[in-house]
Amino acid sequence: MRTEQTFFHIDVNSAYLAWEALERLAEGETLDLRTIPAIVGGDEASRKGIVLSKSLPCKPYGINTGAAMITYLQQFSDRVQQYSIDEAFVDYTHKTDF
Repeated sequence: MRTEQTFFHIDVNSAYLAWEALERLAEGETLDLRTIPAIVGGDEASRKGIVLSKSLPCKPYGINTGAAMITYLQQFSDRVQQYSIDEAFVDYTHKTDF
């Protein structure tokens, strides 16, 4: 007997920045944040905090994100395998309410 399996791979490294960029473009902004070194997160006044998301052009600068969302994912499954700070695999096989 074969059991159907459902797994999700979630990687949000650039998601928050992409959403912000798309919202700004929809509002008429002409500069796409995804094309320049840009981050989302931190306290702008003190210049400190956690980087939630970054654009790909940030890579040469060694900027790391802290986009941990494992607790949130555990609301949907008790089978969450964290792969990195912003990436996880979720086994949704046992859920029937999706």
